[in-house]
Amino acid sequence: ESGLVSSWLTAYYLSLLQDFYLALGFPLDRIRFRRLGDDEKAFYASEAWDFEVLLESGWVELVACNNRADYDLNGHARESGADLSVMEDGVSIVPHVFELSMGVDRSILALLELAYRVENERTVLKLHPYLAPYNAAVFPLMDKPPLVSYAKAVYEDLKLDFDVFYDQSGSIGRRYRRQDEIGTPYCITVDYQTIEDNTATIRDRDTMKQERVPVSDIKQYLTLKTALELC
Repeated sequence: ESGLVSSWLTAYYLSLLQDFYLALGFPLDRIRFRRLGDDEKAFYASEAWDFEVLLESGWVELVACNNRADYDLNGHARESGADLSVMEDGVSIVPHVFELSMGVDRSILALLELAYRVENERTVLKLHPYLAPYNAAVFPLMDKPPLVSYAKAVYEDLKLDFDVFYDQSGSIGRRYRRQDEIGTPYCITVDYQTIEDNTATIRDRDTMKQERVPVSDIKQYLTLKTALELC
C-alpha cells in the first residue's frame, strides 16, 4: 500500500525471509533489504532486492530476491505451445515466480560472527539453541562413582531425543567454559542433591543463571528451550 514494494508477492516473501533470519538469531539492527536499480538487477526481474547483514567487513549479501514475474512461464508456454495460465477470480492469468537465491555458507559465517562474544574472562558462542552443535551437556559435579553413574544414566536417556555431550574431566568451571566456547546452550549438572531428590541443576549459557529442574522434566525443558519458532 505504501508503494515501497511493487506487489504483495514481493512483500510476502521479503517478510518471510526476514522472519526466518530473525528466528535464527540475527539482530534486527544488523539486517536490511537493499533494492537494486535497473543497472544492477537481472534482465528477467521486474523487481530485485538483496537481503544483507552487517558484519565486521561491512554489509554482506546473504540472499538475492528476484520477482521474475511471468517471464519463466511465458517462456515455457511460448516454446512448448502449452497453455500455462490459470483462472483467478474468473480471470485468466499467468502465474508469477519469486526467486530466493540463498548462500548457505555466507549465512553460517554470519551466524558465527554475530554469535561470537568475549565477555569478561570467558569466550562464548551465543548461537540459537536450535542451531548449537549440542542441545545440552551433562556433567557429574565431581568424578565420584554415585554422581558419575547417575549423570551417565541421564545422558543415555537424553541422547535418544537430543544432541547431548557428556564430560566428567576437570573442574565444573572449566567444563562450563568449554561448552560456552562451542555454543552449548544448557549444562545439566548432577550433584548429591540429585541423588536425594531427583532434581538437577541446569545452567543457561547466556545468562549463566542456574535452576533446579526435576530430572523427569528435563526432556520437556529442553524441547521448549531449543525449539525454533518461526513467525
